[in-house]
Amino acid sequence: MNLALNAIQFSNNNSTIWINVMVPSKEKSKHHQAEVVHFSIEDEGIGIPNDELDSIFGRFIQSSLTKTGSGGTGLGLAICAEIMKVHKGDIWAEEPKNGRGARFVFEFPKKLT
Repeated sequence: MNLALNAIQFSNNNSTIWINVMVPSKEKSKHHQAEVVHFSIEDEGIGIPNDELDSIFGRFIQSSLTKTGSGGTGLGLAICAEIMKVHKGDIWAEEPKNGRGARFVFEFPKKLT
């Protein structure tokens, strides 16, 4: 929910937001060797600089592009990362396929061990 709300908040009116789910994905992910349920959310918003893609999951950290009075405490993505860890999943940000905006990917193992 947090990722979808962020995509809406940081995108202009009449922008497109893509939400993709692959169930299950047998391709090896960057974080799991087993089958995973793979989700991605991509928007056409202000984006995240490439050198900040890993650091934005830290507590009280916000992208340098969002520190313009948009509100927030910098806890949303940190909480998302903790939730994913508890469920043996993972979350990361990457450069969007369309070259603009932000892309977040998260996945859970199909079978918990």
